Amino acid sequence: MNIKQNLYATYMLTRSSLMMYFRNFTAVFFTLIFPVIFLIVFWLISSKGDSTYPIVVFSDATSQLSKDFISSLTQIKALEPKTDISNLDDAKQKLKKDDITFILVIPKDFGTQDTQGKYKTSRVEGFYNQGTQSGGSGAVGALIEHQLTKYHAKLAALPVPTFTLYSSGLQIVNLTGIDYLLPGMFGFVPLVMGF
Repeated sequence: MNIKQNLYATYMLTRSSLMMYFRNFTAVFFTLIFPVIFLIVFWLISSKGDSTYPIVVFSDATSQLSKDFISSLTQIKALEPKTDISNLDDAKQKLKKDDITFILVIPKDFGTQDTQGKYKTSRVEGFYNQGTQSGGSGAVGALIEHQLTKYHAKLAALPVPTFTLYSSGLQIVNLTGIDYLLPGMFGFVPLVMGF
């Protein structure tokens, strides 16, 4: 066989394979149309505009730096500080119901100086609902960590980070990754089988 015959055979096999593919409506639908529908549906779900994440800030600190830090959090458009929650237990209940995304607890020594005029290292605690898969808590944690880094930079070249955020997930809703995986698998099995 020469090259011309090989190319013709390849052309005919490709043509017949494409004809068989386009005659199978299910294959065409799930290859070309279904992904577009999927993209449109998820775009419509996520295009509700600018998202805001409700947070609660508890502060025992009285320093001016802590007041400035809390004020800077209110200026971030993505964060919506709630002021109607008075204690940590109520905030955890709101977190359980997904009414808020993040709880921030600022310690008493935030922004205070020792006798030598050095800023004390402060451990800022954050809580989020570990059972929710929305991803908002990760974004909020990153925004707060960024603000803490900016305030650390304001305090000159200190070798140790003065403010650190320790986020911990509260196992409020007893859901794990498998609780989200199994329904997805059961939903896609009929698609794979061609039903």
